[in-house]
Amino acid sequence: MFSIPQDTKTGAHGDSDENPLILYDEPDDFRALCWIIYALPKLYMDQFTSNTPDMKKLVSLYLIAHKYHFETHESLARHLIHKSCTTNSAPTKTQSVSPAHLYFAKCPESRLRSVMQIATLTRKADNGALAIALQRLWIQRLQQTSESVSTALEAGETLGLRNFLAESYYLELIRTKPVSVPGSDAYALHVHEDLTPRQKLTLYQGNWSLRIHWTKIVDEAPKPFGNPSLDGEWKAAWERLSRREAIRKTFDPLEALATLRRELTSVASQLRVVNFAPLYAAVDRITSEIKTSLPVHFLGPIPVAPQQAAA
Repeated sequence: MFSIPQDTKTGAHGDSDENPLILYDEPDDFRALCWIIYALPKLYMDQFTSNTPDMKKLVSLYLIAHKYHFETHESLARHLIHKSCTTNSAPTKTQSVSPAHLYFAKCPESRLRSVMQIATLTRKADNGALAIALQRLWIQRLQQTSESVSTALEAGETLGLRNFLAESYYLELIRTKPVSVPGSDAYALHVHEDLTPRQKLTLYQGNWSLRIHWTKIVDEAPKPFGNPSLDGEWKAAWERLSRREAIRKTFDPLEALATLRRELTSVASQLRVVNFAPLYAAVDRITSEIKTSLPVHFLGPIPVAPQQAAA
């Protein structure tokens, strides 16, 4: 802030009330910086020990401390924000939702984007822990609201976050409903207007690729486990999934697998004598495989450098 070019005619900025040093910061951010510099030790330590830290103040501190290279204060804010991000994502009988979940669920998206950008750019400081936690919170926010994914996509593109991008595209895909084209037998995807032409094309590509992949998974005969009881239950469960997918109006393979797992849990609780662990593992394996493959479906394979391709 003190390296701002000076006007030699009027004197140095900040040397009088008539010639102030003008900072283009959010007032709340600068207040947070003044607070951390001048706060009493007890107020300072309360943020460490409290289960309800002032998240708005900590976010302001994190942003402005990074901007002006107050590394100790930036590290403090990063630690406390990450701590709150990774606790109490859902209320229980004894604990309420953490301040981070409450704050990032409702704060302006531009604020969430700024915090995630700094967390991503400085990920070496914490091995990317805060950046990953913020990505999860953003995805949860999109799942719980009708907000457009356009800001999340723009952030993911700028920061090079393939997994976050793919999850955002998937959320938009399962939100998108097919609509009939008037005067024809054709159908089209009703995509959010905020998406750019390139983002829409990426969504269409992911939709086409993932549908082919999912159809192949559903059509393949379940592999037997070598146990007549398990094989019978697995086959029956998979047939139910196939019938549902044949008439389903919305496309959401991850929810289809989650439904299958819940059904298996219900059946297992009734039988009691059969160990369904192999069946759970099979569903979890397919679910994990689909989640892992989302970036390839929507974004394509990671480009290979010419030297690597030649090797």
